[in-house]
Amino acid sequence: MAAVTRVVSLLPRRAMLALGRMLGRVWGALDHRHLEIGKDNMRRAFPDWGEGRIDRTVRGVYAHFGAILLDILWLSRKPRATMLGIIDWEGDQHARAAAASGRVSST
Repeated sequence: MAAVTRVVSLLPRRAMLALGRMLGRVWGALDHRHLEIGKDNMRRAFPDWGEGRIDRTVRGVYAHFGAILLDILWLSRKPRATMLGIIDWEGDQHARAAAASGRVSST
């Protein structure tokens, strides 16, 4: 795993995410059993969705998991500043306001 992490960490983030999505799609194409379980679950959860949408969604989950897996490996070799630089902060003003009011700890 260390060798994979080392190689992944050398890639630009965009390339690494694209590679992760591609690997996830391959994994999904090979994992017929779980692909069908996912589709069955989606049919039950969203009975009004067509088969095309269900198939795209389930396969998209595999692509997403592949990207996230490689992103975790990529980030594990990066400095804290890099990680903080790619985070999209939303709603942090609420946490700051709560901390400023003394309702919660700021640490």
